[in-house]
Amino acid sequence: MGTVNDLELPSQPDSVAKARAHVARGCREFIPFLDDAVAAVSELAANAIVHAGRYGGFSVAVEVRDGLLWIRVRDRFPCTLPGDPDGDPLAESGRGLVIAKSLADYFGYRVDPDGKTVCVAFKVDAHP
Repeated sequence: MGTVNDLELPSQPDSVAKARAHVARGCREFIPFLDDAVAAVSELAANAIVHAGRYGGFSVAVEVRDGLLWIRVRDRFPCTLPGDPDGDPLAESGRGLVIAKSLADYFGYRVDPDGKTVCVAFKVDAHP
């Protein structure tokens, strides 16, 4: 159950659909719910393309560990924090992190010198 399924993707619009399909395959193996996880990765992948695309592609990892389904999106935009995950849900743009955070049971990020990782997690037993 602790297997990590990683997928490297280029920073182009059709990569969002590929990220959604990757997460859907990873979720189906462990749990019956897909919609929240797929919607969250869609927002995170789109953010990686829009805000960090000029620095290269991004990766999507799916892992079930300790009763949680973890989804991590890593880009290569150096030393920058992601936007405000508590931003205005009615704004015309900039709602990707707000949406991802509202869907997930956990939201977090880590910044490294060569990029950042944004992650969401869902309690496996809390979703029928």
